[in-house]
Formats: sequence, structure tokens, C-alpha cells
Amino acid sequence: MDNVFDLYVVNRDQPFRTAMLTLPASIYEMVDIAEQVGLEKVEELYFEVEERYRGECLVNALGRDITIPKLNILAWKVAEMDEEQEAILEGLIKMEQKKQDVPWLPYPKLLQLAENTACCHRVPQARNDSQLGQFYAENGFVEGVDDLPDRLFELLDFEKIGRDARLAEGGVFTADSGYVVRHQELKELEKLPDLIIRRPYYTMLLELSLVEYENGPVFQLELPTTQEHIKALAEKFPLDEHIVRCTDCAIPFFRDCVGEKEMTLWDLNEFAQMMDFALERGEIAKYKALILATGCLDVAQAAELGRQQSMEEYQFQANQGKNGPIACASSWLKKKLGEDAALIPNQGLEKLGHSLMEQGIIADTEYGLIQRTDGQPIYCFYLEPEQGCTMSM
Repeated sequence: MDNVFDLYVVNRDQPFRTAMLTLPASIYEMVDIAEQVGLEKVEELYFEVEERYRGECLVNALGRDITIPKLNILAWKVAEMDEEQEAILEGLIKMEQKKQDVPWLPYPKLLQLAENTACCHRVPQARNDSQLGQFYAENGFVEGVDDLPDRLFELLDFEKIGRDARLAEGGVFTADSGYVVRHQELKELEKLPDLIIRRPYYTMLLELSLVEYENGPVFQLELPTTQEHIKALAEKFPLDEHIVRCTDCAIPFFRDCVGEKEMTLWDLNEFAQMMDFALERGEIAKYKALILATGCLDVAQAAELGRQQSMEEYQFQANQGKNGPIACASSWLKKKLGEDAALIPNQGLEKLGHSLMEQGIIADTEYGLIQRTDGQPIYCFYLEPEQGCTMSM
């Protein structure tokens, strides 16, 4: 699926908390960005379109009612379009802007236009009235000119022909894709898509395909699942014969790690279960921070980190800006001196916090600060680059 937009997302109440999101995005990717910037509701995130890969016409027409979930639905529509459909969408948007005499269109109208690209014709070579008029005259759309000799045909006022036709049929010229005209009425939307952010039933979505067939059939697998199901799948899909690709994950940044090292379906299922447990306990942000802090890139190791006993060995504080290092330094000192130790505010705590980060005792991640409850340095996994990326059952 093509990338359509890159968004710069920021918490307006805490502007130091920012993140980047590429659309179209999954539910987990949108929730992940909300966790990074410290807001619970994705629809309340403030954003700016940083990069446009496709859908330039959409960005220029976005109204004030647009939110990330709404823009994401539009981005999915654009990602599924071919060049012809996207050019027609630009034309439809220009027609509607001209009709309403406004530069911005509400989300329901933009969605309706995106679903009605089959209602239009496009003349890609017509970039102005003269070219449009000549196309119409040469292709039998102008009455009485078919039998004209070439000498007289060339004397026709193609610009007037094109202008009259354009005004009569309400067509428009796009920036670079020619002329677009509607040949039937727009179909109304049956209903608007559901914008409620609901957690998927899975925590990891996999695609398995045979190594020897690059464009062969793909089996989609939702995890976690039962041990009996995994046993049956392990016999049917030996990983040494299949390519495994993770298309969605409750910890989005870990998605690219799947398939890079030796692993089993049992490992993948256990990791999916640990993410499921973390979501149920409300600790998924802590789990993400722990994986980042330890430099873990291995599925089996990530599953071990997610066990409740392992998670309890760490203290997590969501992003708090400048106060984060102070809070962590205070907590670390009290572990050393006792919980009743009286600490003087603003007396070197911030400096101590940064020093602890440099020593690996506190890790600063996109989700917040994390440290061991016993005050010891955080263990980091170091993967040997010479190790091959193989899979086995």
C-alpha cells in the first residue's frame, strides 16, 4: 500500500511531545502516536501535513472538521486509487469548490467525491480550452465539422469551442492531469464509516507465503490464538519454507523485526499474548518503553520481557518533559537512601537524572522514562550482526 501523507503530530498543551505518523495507518499505529504525545483520544490530536506523496488535491480542500481518523479514511481511499481515479478526484474537488464558492470542503463531501470517481470522464491531453475544443472537434463531439476539409477545419476557433463546451457541461481543468467532466450524478453515501477507535481482536497480524512463489497465495494469521491452532499451523506452514511478514502489531515499531531473526510460530504467539496481557493491564506504553530501552529486536526475548514478573522489575513514567529526569532521580535516590529521605527540590536532581540516563540507569524513550525498581542499570541486548536471519520450527 502506497504512503499518502506524513503527519507532524503535537500535544498543544505539552508542545515538547511530538511524533510523526504516516497515513494510511492502522488502529494500532494511530493509538501509538497518541501514546507518544500523551493524549488518550486520537481524534483530539493536533496535526499538520508534513509530506504529501499523493492526494495533494485533498490537502488543499481539508476543512476544519478534519481529524486524524477522518483523514486516515481518505488516505486509504487515495492509496487504493490508480492515476486515473486520483486525477478525476482532483477534478471532482475543483467542481465542488467552484459550485459552493469555497476553498474547503467538509469531510462527508470529500468522502463522497472519493467514492464517485467512476462518474467522470477525463481528457488527459486537454490542458486548456483550445486543446479541449480541438479534441472535441476531432472526435465527433462538435456537430457539422466531420466533413470539413482539413484547410477549413484548421480555421475553426478551437478555444471558443472548448470554452463553450466546458461552461455548458461544468467540467474543469486539473493542475497536471487534463480535463475532467462528470457524465452522471454523484451517488450518495449509504452511511459514513465508523470513526470509533476500537481495538482489533488481534495484537499481531501476519502474512505467510511460500518462499518459492513470490506472487503466490498469502495466508493471513491473527495472533494470539490457541496452542492447538498454533500446533496445526506449525505443521501446515513450516517457517523454513515460508516468508513471514507482520502487517500490523500492537507495538508498531516492532513490526519490521518479525522475520529478521530465527523464530517459531510459538514465539510469535507468545509475544502476541504478552502484548494482549499488557493491553489488558493498561501497560502497553510501559512494554513499548521497555523493549526500546533494552534494545530488544528478538521475538522470544520480547515475549520474556512482557511477562508480568519481568514488567514488575521496572518503573515507568509517561513523558513529563523537564520534570521527567527530576522525578526519576528522586525515585532512584529514595531507593538508595530510603523512602523517608527528605530531598530538597531543585538541588541537582535534574542534573542527577541526566547523569543516570548517561549511565543507562534511566532510559528516555518516545513513551517516557523507564528504570529498574532496584536502581541497577538496564540490561541491553546486543545482537551480533554476523548472525544469519533464518527461521525454523
